[in-house]
Amino acid sequence: MVDVTVKQNVETKPTEVEKKGDIQFDPQARARAANMTSYVAMVCNILLTIAKYVAGYFGNSSALIADAWHSLSDLATDVVVVVVSCFAKKPADLDHPYGHGRVEVVGSVLVALFLLIAGVSVGYDSAQKIQTPNEGKLEWYTSIAALVSILVNEGLYWYAYLVGKKINSQVIIANAWHHRTDAMSSVIALGGTLVALFFGWNYADPIAGLFVALMIVWIGLQILYQSMCSLVDRIPMEIVDQLNQILADIPGVEGYSDVRAREMGAFVVVDLKLYVHPGTHVEDAEEIQRVVETKIREEVKNVTEVMVRITSVRDDVREARSDHP
Repeated sequence: MVDVTVKQNVETKPTEVEKKGDIQFDPQARARAANMTSYVAMVCNILLTIAKYVAGYFGNSSALIADAWHSLSDLATDVVVVVVSCFAKKPADLDHPYGHGRVEVVGSVLVALFLLIAGVSVGYDSAQKIQTPNEGKLEWYTSIAALVSILVNEGLYWYAYLVGKKINSQVIIANAWHHRTDAMSSVIALGGTLVALFFGWNYADPIAGLFVALMIVWIGLQILYQSMCSLVDRIPMEIVDQLNQILADIPGVEGYSDVRAREMGAFVVVDLKLYVHPGTHVEDAEEIQRVVETKIREEVKNVTEVMVRITSVRDDVREARSDHP
């Protein structure tokens, strides 16, 4: 037996899931699914924006006009999703060895920014209307427009959310929540118009618009926070816990360190260093390497690439295993 030091990057190999044609691992299929959700949403949001703005303008509802601006921001984010999907489906190349999946996170940031801009704009307008409420008569059809918007946007939410989960797309899921916020904002707009219609309280409509704005800003901040965590390579703790458990149970692993994981859009790349006994044969070290790679790819969700560096254990790292319970 000889002392060995093995340092190797493990290239990805098709897993059983990929061999079965899972859409999540097919960039072209993911792009088609993402684009279809966007095209459907774009048509719906064009119609909703026009309908709500016209109904709000002629029906004297500032809440419905605010909701129309929200739908317009939805339309803008649908365009972002289409553009992002075109870039994200590109395969890895020399300049982008990890692929282009991180573009999806950039798309999520843009979605969040659209939400924040829309929320601030709507909030400012509603606050002014509270100070000087509209004296015009609120028309009954404003409530009908708000109700239709609720039904359409809730349908869009579930459609986009289920597709986003299926293809594991952050930007699609973020856009789904954008549809949900539009449905919720329409609920508030509906409540404001009904109170104003039945009780004659004109303040109810702009107050409803202000609540819509606050909700839009809150959702935008949440999406922005999650996206920034991905951009700065914040390692998900659930992945760290899974890696620790997997590595602790593999025979031949004397210790490990430098455990890193990064999200590349829909996928996760894992990088770590393993320590083996100084007397381990090269063939045995390579077998340990293969076992580690296989178990990580099979047991940790969305991992598509594992880079394992193997070296013989040193006296000062013999207790490395104890540092990673």
